[in-house]
Amino acid sequence: ERALQAQAAAWAAPSSSSHVPLASEDDIPTLDFAALCLEVGGGAAPSAGSGQTALRGLAGELLEACRGVGFHFVTGHGIPEALIERAVQAADAFVALPIDVKNKYLMDAGTYPGGTGFLPVHNKKLPKRPKGNVCQAFIVKRELGPRNISLDDMPWPAELGQDFRKAVEEYAAAVEALSSRMLPAYAVALGEDTDYFGAAFKSPLWRLRMSKFPAVPKYEEGQYGIAPHVDTSFFTVLHRTEKQPGLVVWSARTQRWVRVPAKSGALLVNTGEILRQVSNDTFLSTRHYVLNEGANERVSLAFFFNATADFKLAVAPGAGGGNAKYPPTSYLDGQGVVQGE
Repeated sequence: ERALQAQAAAWAAPSSSSHVPLASEDDIPTLDFAALCLEVGGGAAPSAGSGQTALRGLAGELLEACRGVGFHFVTGHGIPEALIERAVQAADAFVALPIDVKNKYLMDAGTYPGGTGFLPVHNKKLPKRPKGNVCQAFIVKRELGPRNISLDDMPWPAELGQDFRKAVEEYAAAVEALSSRMLPAYAVALGEDTDYFGAAFKSPLWRLRMSKFPAVPKYEEGQYGIAPHVDTSFFTVLHRTEKQPGLVVWSARTQRWVRVPAKSGALLVNTGEILRQVSNDTFLSTRHYVLNEGANERVSLAFFFNATADFKLAVAPGAGGGNAKYPPTSYLDGQGVVQGE
């Protein structure tokens, strides 16, 4: 944990977005998954030949994005806008509760599984940094396996009734389905067969972080909405509701920080540390953080997608990068557990 904090400090991330340019399409490419008929709601499947052609074309684009950027937009994802909006409204509803009510669900303070529940403004967890994150969040997760953490174990706020849980679970189920359907493209991008990740993701572990960022006219030096970090996940799927671009990512191509613009109807996906290791360091796990400067609040829904908790993922033989740099490693072996996810 101390090493991670020292690394983050060395990144010298600015606490003001005034001189951080907007990312270009080269910085954050857009991948259209509609051609593979990945719609969560279903749809007519393409023929085997056309499907394989589309998959390999998309995998090539994905390979370039993961090696050169570590972030990409996803269009054609098929998740209904109304479903996403219900999840955003659920996040707003939780944040609007009185602080004494939210504190009943404080992370790591009750009978709920660790890493779930409420994180207040100025919390110093996930990631842990010298100055607290200027946001508040509610986190749920499902982790089948040795620890057997189910959604029934989550700190669902009784004050918001079943509608809150339903909105959150429906959103998580839709993004989990999308994530699972993206796996063949990642497998092919790594030089493997389409079903390469089938065994690893039989019961995926996922975490959903619903964050609300207050409007901040100006941050203190070294202060952020969420501090600079890399994700511990296999990959992360992000929805943002914002008036001004608040997500800041490191552009390896231009060696500078850039702000990620809004793209209507698109989700944002980034490589996590586990996928970087599976790729033998040929994929980038890109540092990023949030600055919500301006007069408007911001909501984000971050879905952290992982293999079965105790499944040991090896370096993909087709990934390249020379001899394997990492032993087979599971999520439970990784830094996410150390950080208290």
